[in-house]
Amino acid sequence: QSLRSDEYHVADPGVLASSLADTDPATAFDPFGPNNPQTLAAIERDYPLHMTSSIESTRAVADGSLFRMPAGDAKLAVGFERREEALFHDVADPLSLTEQTVPERYSRHIAALFSQLVLPLIGNSASPRAAPRLELSVAGRYEHYSDFGGTFNPTVRLQWVPARIVKLRASWGRSFRAPTLDNLYDTAGDAAGLIVLSDPQSSTGRSLVLVEQGSNPSLKQETAKTWTAGFDLAPDFLTGSTLSLTYYSIDYENRIAQPGADNPLAILVDEAEWAPVITRNPSSAQIAAICNSPDYQGSVPACLASSPAAIIDGRLANLATTRTTGLDLEAHDSLRSRWGAFDIGVTANYVLKFDQAVTDTSPAMNIVNTAANPLALRLRGMIGWSRAGPGSPGPGLDLAINYTGGYDNPGSTL
Repeated sequence: QSLRSDEYHVADPGVLASSLADTDPATAFDPFGPNNPQTLAAIERDYPLHMTSSIESTRAVADGSLFRMPAGDAKLAVGFERREEALFHDVADPLSLTEQTVPERYSRHIAALFSQLVLPLIGNSASPRAAPRLELSVAGRYEHYSDFGGTFNPTVRLQWVPARIVKLRASWGRSFRAPTLDNLYDTAGDAAGLIVLSDPQSSTGRSLVLVEQGSNPSLKQETAKTWTAGFDLAPDFLTGSTLSLTYYSIDYENRIAQPGADNPLAILVDEAEWAPVITRNPSSAQIAAICNSPDYQGSVPACLASSPAAIIDGRLANLATTRTTGLDLEAHDSLRSRWGAFDIGVTANYVLKFDQAVTDTSPAMNIVNTAANPLALRLRGMIGWSRAGPGSPGPGLDLAINYTGGYDNPGSTL
């Protein structure tokens, strides 16, 4: 996968700030009058971005019957996977006065072993689909990342079919996700600067703050524990009708996200939630470290002379915990008549809670139904008609209606 993006005739913010502060009329930038061509040439920059990402993988799987049980054959699958991930890009050198680029390349390799065992505990070996039947599935996956070490994640699933029309199911498992290469190392979007934000602690209601944003090489992997329980119905007296309901519970640890992404301009308003990434009354050394960094966009002398009320680390971060529970519903019905075939369906998701805590000591806050966060209710209704039946030649019509619940914007004063 490749991406090429070139920006031309863009003003360099640092050179522009210096030109505006220049006291020599012959070399200073005047936004209201004619300017020295050399001044304009110094301010103008081109920003090329050429990026290529690649994933190379090899996978081998062997599966088959392991041994015979009274309810049927126990089945086993084992496999191996090898994956190479790479990211290459060249970006404009922020310290160069010409349109020079700096090539950067990041890569890692992953090796994985996985297996799944399926055990029919109750059932008829001569008729594997007959009821009653009980099936247990146990799976595990071990992965080793060259930059994160190893992780083992098991999954257990249980299915019980007491009658032909109903199936009960439950599952438990652990999962793992490593930060992507661009989350960790891609500096193309890294930036820092001074900005004025709403601040309840200020006598004027607003404060000058120093903000960082972009990638974060200190990110750790995400982990989660998930369990589900549900049932599927297919009643005989309603031919073609199905109903599925699933309850889920997910506990995230170290979920990767941008602090205050739902409303970054109101991060000081929500300081109780984002206190770990906010440094009030920063020291001169803390200010200088950001002002002198290559990511700072603006006049360095002006930054060093400023007195920001706070430093906000808006780079990607591992949030301490995120816990969510909810319900998934899916219903479907098929009807046939002399006027054609009708398909009717409804899918719905209802989030019972979505609690997020930035650190282990910060309070968990329910962010359901807030801007840029999960909504409590989502519905989709569908109806389709076809003259000769689904998948058959002939005319057909489909209609879908989507509904999402409302949400609050905590940063709004309305």
